[in-house]
Amino acid sequence: MFIHRILLIVFTFVFLLVSCERAPQNPQPKKKIARTYDLGSLGGSKSGTKTTTKRGEKSRSFSQGSPGQCVINQLQKPKPVRKDWENTNTLTDYYALAVSWSPQFCSKSGSRKRAPFQCVANQFQFVVHGLWPQSSIASNKFGHPRRCKDSELLSDSLIRKHVCTVPGAQLMQSQWVKHGSCAFDEPEKYFDKIETLWAKLKKPDMSKLNANEVTVEQILESFVKVNAGTLKKTHMKVWLNGKGYLREVVICYDKYFDYKECELKGAPNSQMVKIKLQ
Repeated sequence: MFIHRILLIVFTFVFLLVSCERAPQNPQPKKKIARTYDLGSLGGSKSGTKTTTKRGEKSRSFSQGSPGQCVINQLQKPKPVRKDWENTNTLTDYYALAVSWSPQFCSKSGSRKRAPFQCVANQFQFVVHGLWPQSSIASNKFGHPRRCKDSELLSDSLIRKHVCTVPGAQLMQSQWVKHGSCAFDEPEKYFDKIETLWAKLKKPDMSKLNANEVTVEQILESFVKVNAGTLKKTHMKVWLNGKGYLREVVICYDKYFDYKECELKGAPNSQMVKIKLQ
């Protein structure tokens, strides 16, 4: 009996010793691997940091972009576009590329809430509002092609590819439904054409102009100067808001996407313009 007790004590001691050796010493949490990467450049540079755990879990974190850069963070999903009016029977005679001055748009009340990608995460200058099929016989905005077919929501991959040029998932959805659907078979072709036109168009540095003492003609001349030999003042129109601030510059193209005389209305060349800077 005494020998049995001794053996039991020895067996218990050995078992505890082996168990201690197998236990992990100071276990560490799973280490995250941080990688910096470039998402490519279409209408702006895109950068960010992607963090990946060893189990393959992914998260992304971004800081606000500086002027001239584009930072993509978690984008809002587009929603179906509210119906307004349709014009499916009018043929397209020419196109208008609406180029928006982003600092002015983002200065409006509510813009930061409605367009956080454009006005909070980034600090854009000129961006594309949209590419609009136009009709020469239209007497008002209702006479141009609009909402020509039903459309599904744009894919996340398509949005991420072009959102630095047309800055916002909902803006992209709206422009495709209202305008692109009247001249292109699919959204990929529509936004690819926008990228092609945008890459060809050189944009002037507006900070070199006097923000409080500049005319419409001087703005047009600044575009002509940086696009020497291709773009003329008559190919463009300047749109202002009700207080005389620069809102958009519109460039007109024929059906083959060559510059053409712009038939749209715009501010007179002699009109004084104020420019909202960053």
